[in-house]
Amino acid sequence: MSRLEAGSAVVVVGQGAGRIVCANEETAVVCLTGGEVTVRLADAGHLLRVAVDREQANRHLQRLCERCAEPRSLPGLRSIRELARAPLHQQIEYLRWYFRKRKALYPREDEMIQAVTDAVIEELALALDADPLDLRAAIKRGRPIIERRERPTLPPAPELSGCSFLRSFWLGTRAVIGERPEADEDTRTISVQAGAWHAYHSAAENEEGAGGLLLRHADLRPDTVRVPTIVLGSVNVEGGTVGVLDKGALTDDEFGVDEVERTRSLGEGYGDRGVEVSTEGDGSHTICADAKKGATTLLVRF
Repeated sequence: MSRLEAGSAVVVVGQGAGRIVCANEETAVVCLTGGEVTVRLADAGHLLRVAVDREQANRHLQRLCERCAEPRSLPGLRSIRELARAPLHQQIEYLRWYFRKRKALYPREDEMIQAVTDAVIEELALALDADPLDLRAAIKRGRPIIERRERPTLPPAPELSGCSFLRSFWLGTRAVIGERPEADEDTRTISVQAGAWHAYHSAAENEEGAGGLLLRHADLRPDTVRVPTIVLGSVNVEGGTVGVLDKGALTDDEFGVDEVERTRSLGEGYGDRGVEVSTEGDGSHTICADAKKGATTLLVRF
């Protein structure tokens, strides 16, 4: 490995790509997306490597966007660790099949590839001076043209009496509710007002029934909290969780079903396109709204 200097782009194997903050004869401190990590130079041979340059990154991007017209020749993956420690060009080939022809993957390979995808995309994005989300969108479209998108900031959530705030997210005009909102089975699609929404856990008992997952449009005033009473159906839960997802996210270049799976596996719900929470129990959960069309308040009763 070449001499490590502050500012050098490197990959910490199994953790991601970033730049060296400082280095001495014994250690190097690398700034990654999730924070700083210190690597002992004695271990650098198998834990640290220099990131690809811009020209190499462009070649890899071109390859990731190529259709998989040829028969698969990649060996079956045995573990995440095996793929994380594989040479970058080999990782690229697995990612190419993941994005271009996922049906050709063997059982559980999608989970293993998914676990390594972020680190590969971060490395290419670092070399190309691009936002990883913009790069991921280009790969998913299958066109090696990175389009920079403006991402509006979610508004702050107000405090609500008897409720604990969970997260904020964006919804289009349709929200899908279910244990696995991206699936076709046992979900409900609700007409809602598009825009920013805030999710709360409501534990308060009221005359209409118990609390649960309370969702409110960001334009509502905090002093106008009304319990939604229009029953729009119910969803069955068997795994103790329920999610609310922007239906448009499933066909969005920046999201899609694979991004649903990725953000959930990272414990991030559905990123900024929805929320996933524990229901504290299984069974049928009623969905209530303040309107049948263009709802601005939803309650999934627990």
